Amino acid sequence: MTDKDKLQYEMTEIAKDLISRCDELCKLDSFVGDGDHGISIQQGFRRVLKSMNESMETVEDVFTKCGDAVLDSMGGAIGPIFASIFMGFAMASEGKESLATVDWRNNFSKALEVVMTTGGASPGDRTLVDTLNAAVEAFKESDGKTDKEVWEHVKLRALEGAQSTKNMQAKKGRARYLAEKSVGYVDAGSMSMFYFIDRLADIEKSGC
Repeated sequence: MTDKDKLQYEMTEIAKDLISRCDELCKLDSFVGDGDHGISIQQGFRRVLKSMNESMETVEDVFTKCGDAVLDSMGGAIGPIFASIFMGFAMASEGKESLATVDWRNNFSKALEVVMTTGGASPGDRTLVDTLNAAVEAFKESDGKTDKEVWEHVKLRALEGAQSTKNMQAKKGRARYLAEKSVGYVDAGSMSMFYFIDRLADIEKSGC
């Protein structure tokens, strides 16, 4: 079970990991974008990292604080998108004192719903929605699995979702203007989403 304190720790560790991947994410983005995705992620999650030192009462508060942090500091379209993810997490966590694996399943489903509504992207559009959708599907495929097996499956499917964008033509963002030339490169946002899920899954598995 993940209570408020553990969740703050998880968000802290996720933020540290994403901040450290600035150069890698900028390089990915440079193939078909402006090359600044890593900088935007770094700015947003530095604010998340700072905000996790504040006192909070509930798991919903933690997610809300994270959403506010990225919305206030992350440039471009990615800020509102990541804010929408945290908003979905917060909405699904309302009134809960802790999160079990089944609650995370609901969190990711709600986050996907909110992101698709906010950004207008669908699976197959070569965005982080492809990673997020793969994680949601993995949770649905996990009936009968132990918690550790669930998170391992979610990690695997999320990576597959991110890597699948390499074979997609972009339909959203600056890359859409490149049409078929956007094919052949993994979407930077999809990898950011994977790294988020990957770090979360590792911490959740260790505490199962």
